[in-house]
Amino acid sequence: MNIFISYAREDQQIAEKLYHDIKNQGYHPWLDTYDLLAGQKWELEIKKALKESHFCLVLLSKTSTSKRGYVQKEKNIALEELEQFPESDIYLIPVRLDNCELPMRLNHLNAVDIFPHYEDGLNRLFKAFKQKQKSSPNQNHYSETSVDPQMDQNTSNIVNIYISYSHIDNDNQWVDTFANHLQNQITKRLGGSDTFSINWDQGADSDRPELNENIIKQIENADMLMIILSPGYLNSKKCARERNTFYRAQHAGLDKKLIVIEREQIESHMLPKEIQNERPHRFWIKDQNQRFLKILGEPKPEDTTHVPNYFSQIMNLSFEMKHNITEIAKRKSNLPITEPSHESTNALPPIFLAEVTDDLFDRRDELEQYLKQQGFKVVPQNNLVFTDAASCKTSMGDALEQSRVFVQLLGNLPGKRYQNQPGICRMQYDLARQANKQILSWRKPNLEINACEDISQKELLSGENVMAVDFEEFKAHVVKRAKFNPSARTHSEVDLSPDLWIFLNADPVDENQAKDIATLFKKRNLSVALPIWEGEESDIIEDMESWMLDSDGVIIVYGYVKTTKVRKQLRMCRNLLFRREKKMPALAIYEGKPGTQPPPNIEIPNLKVINCRDCLDESKFMPFFNDLKQGEIS
Repeated sequence: MNIFISYAREDQQIAEKLYHDIKNQGYHPWLDTYDLLAGQKWELEIKKALKESHFCLVLLSKTSTSKRGYVQKEKNIALEELEQFPESDIYLIPVRLDNCELPMRLNHLNAVDIFPHYEDGLNRLFKAFKQKQKSSPNQNHYSETSVDPQMDQNTSNIVNIYISYSHIDNDNQWVDTFANHLQNQITKRLGGSDTFSINWDQGADSDRPELNENIIKQIENADMLMIILSPGYLNSKKCARERNTFYRAQHAGLDKKLIVIEREQIESHMLPKEIQNERPHRFWIKDQNQRFLKILGEPKPEDTTHVPNYFSQIMNLSFEMKHNITEIAKRKSNLPITEPSHESTNALPPIFLAEVTDDLFDRRDELEQYLKQQGFKVVPQNNLVFTDAASCKTSMGDALEQSRVFVQLLGNLPGKRYQNQPGICRMQYDLARQANKQILSWRKPNLEINACEDISQKELLSGENVMAVDFEEFKAHVVKRAKFNPSARTHSEVDLSPDLWIFLNADPVDENQAKDIATLFKKRNLSVALPIWEGEESDIIEDMESWMLDSDGVIIVYGYVKTTKVRKQLRMCRNLLFRREKKMPALAIYEGKPGTQPPPNIEIPNLKVINCRDCLDESKFMPFFNDLKQGEIS
């Protein structure tokens, strides 16, 4: 049943409350703030909504009855529609919000007062709605008894979301405002509100554990439970009962989804077991000294102090909710949910986004949402366990294995540590290195590394994988690196013999870059030799010379190594060319990270320069491969 709500802007707050109370009873109210989308012709849409409605509620107050504007036009259109109905049909209902006088054109209708007792007036409205449902529907309106089967299916496929909260957190209507803002943003993301419904107990004035039948039904039918986490929530027996009711209800073949909104900082050990591994959406921040906590949007989001943070979190949450709603709706419709195969060269691989310390939580959220908007799946989706290296490895598990890129945001804080274990930042980094993942790390350009008191963390901050750049630049770099697939074939394909040997001459500081190149070559079935990085210097040089004399191609890796060392290696290679029994087919210098190194200023005939300062790109190796091919033929 469709219910149109007409109101004056001054009465918007009560109009929105009425909207949600009607919606919670299973009806379909229409209110411009929720159902009128950006870009729509508003007068046309309002007329359309009025004509499709079974009821029009005209909210009247001393303000609206004396106001000129579109609320009067809505009322007049509704009256014109009313004249087309038999007198026995109920269509337009004046709803008085205070002791105002009815306008002349409405004084012949029986008004419903929702003052001084709101619930009494609301029950009178529901009684009118039920009476309409029992009677024969008017032919000019949608029939409740002869509904298109497809519409029935669509109704059953609506994704239901229930918000569980402690009543003390709704002081100044924080929860109500949050829910309305979130619903608005999800509607914009989905292009409408017909695929989902958000419900919460708007009449909660205490945390008494008793749940009425309507609330129990809403929770049992919910596909997603969103909890507003706070000390009040943890101490509320009502919230615990709502959570238990949600988990007891079984939806055949459907996974229930839990969304955690962290309104205040809560230590993980204080959380109920089923919440501990959920990654929260944080709606609080600390001051620069990490001492005082500020709840975003408190007392109201109109408080200008932290408005950008509040609405940024709402936007981020709405993107995740859009994804969840779409996925659940497909499951409820028995439609296949196709996920791209990560073996496909066109698919975007998952990105492992490491856990961060509290001072970088907002940055991590920002990067996660940016990557999701770019089409990437971000893992892990649950919180990690850091009691020791073994538990951390277990919880990282499949998420790390299926990803190719490991991204980490670093600051001077090492994170929590247990007993003699390293901090969470180092623990994750070490596991990513052991798994041979491509590591991309970021820190602030102006970060004082020497201020870091933790030796292990200081090593991370000074590592070769760390980019000290603007955060926007780092975000773009992560996307570019993650999209590059070294195993993908290029348009300039060159078939090379697996008997060819390539020597990658690299200084220890460029070991990781050399190994990345080696991985790329192995996928081409090329044999690769890396230098010896430990031992006596004489043995290292002897081994290096032997490979330069016998290999089919040599690449000198120029990354973080000093320019003078690269020049020395090039000079050595040039001198050894005259001692070779056969001409060296391919010689190249690989310019990799950090991308700011000066040119070596040495010219050698047929020396190729492989410019991969931005990212490892196989196509840049094609001139080198062509030289290898020519040497093989000759």
